[in-house]
Amino acid sequence: MVNHTEKWKLNELVCVVNELDSTICDTVNESNLKFSHDYKTLLFFMAGKSVVTMKEILCLVQCRYPEGALSLARNLYEQFVIAEFFHTHKADGNFQDYIDDFFADYEIQRNKLLLFSAEYVEHDIAAKQQIERDMAEIRANAHSKKKGTYWWADKGTFSDMAIDLIKRQTDPAFKKFTAMYHTIYKRACVSLHASCAGNILRLGDNSEFWGVDNRPRENGHSVPLLLGVYSFLCVTSVVCEELGIDDTQWKLRLYDLLIYYNSLLEGDKNV
Repeated sequence: MVNHTEKWKLNELVCVVNELDSTICDTVNESNLKFSHDYKTLLFFMAGKSVVTMKEILCLVQCRYPEGALSLARNLYEQFVIAEFFHTHKADGNFQDYIDDFFADYEIQRNKLLLFSAEYVEHDIAAKQQIERDMAEIRANAHSKKKGTYWWADKGTFSDMAIDLIKRQTDPAFKKFTAMYHTIYKRACVSLHASCAGNILRLGDNSEFWGVDNRPRENGHSVPLLLGVYSFLCVTSVVCEELGIDDTQWKLRLYDLLIYYNSLLEGDKNV
């Protein structure tokens, strides 16, 4: 009988992730990349987060927790959509505006945390007012005046960004393919949230088990691996292109894994 690691080709996936990680790190070190508000720095942090997230997904799949892995694959998908946004707008005359606003959003998120702490933890009115002034100044100097979580991309929500990506596809087959991955993402969102649906999906609905089944699972890993590996492949492709890294062989190996995971999808029922 094929064991869990062999069934899900985890050793093969670990090798690809580690090799990409090492190559990107070596390239960055050799280029003496310095932190600045530019495209390469943005991608460097995105690549780092994506590698760590992919490794965490591998850990959860190895430990047989597919829903936890799917929650992390959700984050990788978000990285993919953001990477594609920047890649698509790279030739725009106002491209640097998007970069500047993306980094400005870091300061806004940081100040929101400080604002909450000042108001509800320290009860420091003076600090709260100063933080509010700082945030107002950041927004006043930003290029985009759009409201919402994804204001820096002139979008209100992540869904706006994802739907825009789907609509930009000119090939009907690839448009359907892109929409399918967004459907998996939405399924992951339902599982992650604390709700009736989220609680049931998270624990599974095994008709052969009476009660709440919270055991580790042998099945259900094809969906998080499909979403995670596809998103990881897309993010690293954008990163490698910008850094001048030939990722042809890694792409082929990741595509082979995607084909394999897809072949197991129909018989891999978790819920």
